[in-house]
Amino acid sequence: MKNINTNSIEICRLCRESEANIVSFEGLPICYRCATSLPSCLNCGRTVVFSYYRIEDRFGNWLCSECAQVYRRCPVCNRFYHKRLAVFDGLEYVCNECGTTLEESIEQKHIRPYSYKPQPRFYGHFQKDLLLGIELEVDGAGESHDKARQLLKIVNGNDDERYIYIKHDGSLNAGFEIVSHPATLDVHLYGIPWKQAFNFLKKNGYESDNTSTCGLHIHINRLFLGKTYKSIINVEARLLFFVEHFWDYIIKFSRRTQYELDRWCSRYCHTNYDLAIQENLKSRYYALNFQNRATIEFRFFKGTLDYEVFEATLRFVDNLVRYCKRYGIRSIEKRGWNGFLNYIIERSISNNLVLINYMIERGIW
Repeated sequence: MKNINTNSIEICRLCRESEANIVSFEGLPICYRCATSLPSCLNCGRTVVFSYYRIEDRFGNWLCSECAQVYRRCPVCNRFYHKRLAVFDGLEYVCNECGTTLEESIEQKHIRPYSYKPQPRFYGHFQKDLLLGIELEVDGAGESHDKARQLLKIVNGNDDERYIYIKHDGSLNAGFEIVSHPATLDVHLYGIPWKQAFNFLKKNGYESDNTSTCGLHIHINRLFLGKTYKSIINVEARLLFFVEHFWDYIIKFSRRTQYELDRWCSRYCHTNYDLAIQENLKSRYYALNFQNRATIEFRFFKGTLDYEVFEATLRFVDNLVRYCKRYGIRSIEKRGWNGFLNYIIERSISNNLVLINYMIERGIW
């Protein structure tokens, strides 16, 4: 680039305006304003005047036609990259950054995004059987994709999502959320190897009981509650009444602190079903969450890797739902807490022995 003799008036070849300060690019008179706006080659730094001698990516990077011979444009991110940094992804060449991201995404497929919702697999009839969907949070040993892979193998075998899948959860410090497909109580206790899963998690440094972050959320299928919409919401209203009316017992069973209850699963502080539904629309962080179309979520249980506590919790929900399906609000109130305990005994002492022992330990039997 050199200055042009300014004794005679020069016309810029780009903007077609006269300019006192004219410079020469590749033998052409160009004003200083246009000269400073011309792109430079990303590789060699050369200023390229004509567009047919340069190429651009979507990030505003330019290459002259000569340097373009040793560079590629990545089909994924559209950035320029040198040919020597090319990575073959099995279909085409991509830049090394996209190649690394691809490898990470393949490795990280074991922990799904929080929004991930696969087609549910029902282990039981979705209307005739009471189905429990588990969401168990574990924390403290990292959001490790390798550990997630091993856990999935223990529970699911060779079928990647047979019983459970694993998701990211932003409320955790260093862990993940384990989610089950809906299944009957018997399938959870005698089909899904939860005990082996808990042993693996504890062995690898994960916790759920001794944290302030982890919960055990249990979903139940709404269609089990009744054959008509009216009968379903009647049972939902009874569940609300039970939880609110016996809140002190619920707290003791849940093992949650008051801080955890206030943050993750607060009570409605009333038994008005219609009002609760309106309040629930604004937030899902209630002890009973009615927001989901097909399920009701029990959110008040603290997370656990103690298998007997886990079993007691599942049996508690199983008995509670069936109790509220059988008895109306007036009967629940009249029978009191002891009425619920008698119902557990009447159903089966032997099957509910773990639940009974747990409730004795918690001082609510």
